[in-house]
Amino acid sequence: WTAGGTYPISSFSSYGSGVQTAALFSGGRTGSPPFPVTNTSASYNGTSFGAEGNLSTARQSAGCFGATENTSIAAGGHNVPGNYTDTEEYNGSAWTTVPATFPSQDNMGAAGVQTAGIANANGGTGTFLFDGSAWTNGPSMNTARSSLNQAMMGLTQDAVVALGANPSPNAAIENYDGTSWTTSTATLGTGRSQSASSGSNTAGVLFGGTASTYRNETEEYNKSANVITAAAWASGGALTTGRL
Repeated sequence: WTAGGTYPISSFSSYGSGVQTAALFSGGRTGSPPFPVTNTSASYNGTSFGAEGNLSTARQSAGCFGATENTSIAAGGHNVPGNYTDTEEYNGSAWTTVPATFPSQDNMGAAGVQTAGIANANGGTGTFLFDGSAWTNGPSMNTARSSLNQAMMGLTQDAVVALGANPSPNAAIENYDGTSWTTSTATLGTGRSQSASSGSNTAGVLFGGTASTYRNETEEYNKSANVITAAAWASGGALTTGRL
């Protein structure tokens, strides 16, 4: 890791979307108790941050996803005394509230693109799917996860991986294929929650987070290649080999 550009404000629980050379960071809380939240947004071009349009509603710990800084979604999030249920989309210059009610959530993981996203139910196994205009219930995960935060990664809605989270914090990994969640045989080297990730469901990194103390480890994730196996047929038929 090397030092990058300086973010324009000091904040906690800001959330991001996009890729390293076209990213967007939004919201977060600032200052001392009662920790006011901010509506600040800033884009990152791989070298430096630049000012962007402000969120319509200041918030922290929102679910954010999108392919680039110009096509991002922010849903839910928190501000004292409770959570939000609205969804905002960014077009490269301004945030607009869309008529898509999100379940009252914060600290959830989210991934995908502006018209096909997914988020988890913080503290439960439920998931929610976004089609660009509305949220609907999605398939349940196998492990209840709280404070998954930005440890859900995937470039499309149907190819997502969730890594770690509370309780424990656990080291379990799950993959989503657009239909159902499957628990991976792989596990994190260090179980943790509130971490961040970047990449796809087959090639990504996980870093930071908490596990009794703050963590600075970085872990790479790569999905094992599917193996084609030749097998002899037991009897009958013209084939002498098959593929499993």
